[in-house]
Amino acid sequence: MPIFRFLSPAKDAPLDDPTESDAALFRDEMKRRGLVQLKALDQPLDDIDFGPAFEAFCSARLRAIAVRSGEKVLDLFSRSKVCHDDLDLQLSHCPERANEAAGGAGGAGDAGSVATPNHHPPPPCWDCYLAFQPFLPSVAATPLHEFRCFVSGGKVRGIGQYSYLATCPIPGEDMPRAGRAMTDYVKKHCIPSLPYVPELNPKGPP
Repeated sequence: MPIFRFLSPAKDAPLDDPTESDAALFRDEMKRRGLVQLKALDQPLDDIDFGPAFEAFCSARLRAIAVRSGEKVLDLFSRSKVCHDDLDLQLSHCPERANEAAGGAGGAGDAGSVATPNHHPPPPCWDCYLAFQPFLPSVAATPLHEFRCFVSGGKVRGIGQYSYLATCPIPGEDMPRAGRAMTDYVKKHCIPSLPYVPELNPKGPP
């Protein structure tokens, strides 16, 4: 059976409410990287490099969100505070609750009759989707190699390292070339499929 990775925000589940299985994955990853070492109780914490352990934790967390069944997906959902907060935010703006607050009949059948300020009916409360991608061991083994590209007006405006508190794994002399490669990839494979959203800035040029 194929293994898929359940994408953010459920990846916070092993951190918000870790299971014994999640903890075992972290311990195994620490052992695999040779990081299990006894430290003197009086050793100052500032003398300990927690970077390698943090990378091991990130790898274990990615392995913890590899799913094979719907039951596993629901388990991650139920343990993720971010998922809870996102769904709560979506429900707080759904038309059914708007009808109830206004004293209307409410109900899912009225979802299409409530218009937004732009006169477009909002989607139903549960009009959301789940995102998955094939689980790649190579990605889990290099969790600090995750970068996010910020796109505006059809152009890449910036690139940031996701785990910004950790040392960037790309050598300084290679960063310009890596940045160009990321930009070229996003321009070729991602931007053409993005929906066009006009940007309105009342304080700037149209």
